[in-house]
Amino acid sequence: MNPNHSLWQNLVAATADLGPEATAMRIPLFVEYRQPPRSLSKSIGATVKTCAQFLACPRKVTEHSAINGALFCFPHRTSSNVNNLLPVAREALRRGLLGGILTAEDLSVELHEFVGAVPIVSAVDFLGQLGVRDRVRYVAHVMDKYVQITAALSRQIQGFQLARRRASVVRDLVGSVLYGSVCERLLDSWLPTCVISTSDFWPLEHQLCCQASRRQIPSLVIQHGAIDDIWWPFVADLYCLWGGVHADQMCHLGAPPDRLKVFGMPATDGLFRRVRIAQARPVRDRAQPVCLILSQTQGTVAEPEVFRRNREFLSEATKLTPFITWKVKLHPVENDSFYQIGRAHV
Repeated sequence: MNPNHSLWQNLVAATADLGPEATAMRIPLFVEYRQPPRSLSKSIGATVKTCAQFLACPRKVTEHSAINGALFCFPHRTSSNVNNLLPVAREALRRGLLGGILTAEDLSVELHEFVGAVPIVSAVDFLGQLGVRDRVRYVAHVMDKYVQITAALSRQIQGFQLARRRASVVRDLVGSVLYGSVCERLLDSWLPTCVISTSDFWPLEHQLCCQASRRQIPSLVIQHGAIDDIWWPFVADLYCLWGGVHADQMCHLGAPPDRLKVFGMPATDGLFRRVRIAQARPVRDRAQPVCLILSQTQGTVAEPEVFRRNREFLSEATKLTPFITWKVKLHPVENDSFYQIGRAHV
């Protein structure tokens, strides 16, 4: 069995009965265990920075009244997330269906067109609603959940250990618990008709969908990237997918067909508009053809054989096609690892 698939199934089984704070930890734990442990100093430093951001944010009480429409969640700044949700949010605003926007961080540049039209809050700002008593109570809750999760993982995964990983796990668990509080308070004050996001993977958007379900508020996720094992089980009521192939992939993973809908890829709306405009222009003498490689080397550790074959293919293809200009577009969160790992002549 694929070791990644086995790890994912064990994480799902271990956290199944521990509540949304634990199920929101599946992706962080999966990512953590697919890579080498960080150095102790870096891990502790990142943990202190994250926890301080949540627990030491200044007290700021703001009244939030009910909204009339859907709550859109922008959980990540990456192009794939933003570009697949922005067109939908624009159309919802045009139709009068957009009620408010929740973000994980400051996205004022990306969301400038919505400022003044609907309320926009970030999860970190919303944590300012918590008083000292609440924050102390959540610290105790984090420690309780940490004990429960680690005990369940020890029972489920043979040889499980947290050496040099404890700080990272605590950091993500703090986020899971506090994001749960944010989503509870926001849903109770805004009372949206539904919640819409590009993911229910990570703690913020996972908690949002879980807390919405507890309040019988429908939730849906718009596909933002390639599908693999971790896409099921999901907590949203409905997954909106780019195409039939993606729906088949989700069904193969075990997702029920009645919770899947094919709606197309919102991020390509602008591309198709530009293509239609370009097709109406007169054709000029064509220059040397260009082949664009969309790189995503983050999975090298998890799938070394796939990336080895990819290196061989690219090296051979570039040698055999000197009449083509090869270009590379790196993933938004990727460094120059394509060149370090691939060593392709591009």
